[in-house]
Amino acid sequence: MNDDFISVYPHKKQSKQQELDGIFKSSMERIKENHIIDTLILDDFKVQLFDHTAIAIYYSVTKGTKKGIPFDNNRMRWYDVWVKRNGEWKWVSSQGTLVNK
Repeated sequence: MNDDFISVYPHKKQSKQQELDGIFKSSMERIKENHIIDTLILDDFKVQLFDHTAIAIYYSVTKGTKKGIPFDNNRMRWYDVWVKRNGEWKWVSSQGTLVNK
């Protein structure tokens, strides 16, 4: 992740540190709630390359259990932007949207 990373969700935007904190907090909450993801699939993955920029568009599809109740086909659409800086690819932005079944 680049230092100026930004993520965008339907009701909020986050900096790199906020995103990392959110991943940790979400993991801890899932453990407490017995929310287990058994399967994570990246689907319909496409990448567009430009001079020093790559845009990845894909779905994530999860399957698992929450409080003992199975769920499947939980789909999110993602739009990620990567930039090549000093010879290294850096993740600079991500946008995720829950997709209705």
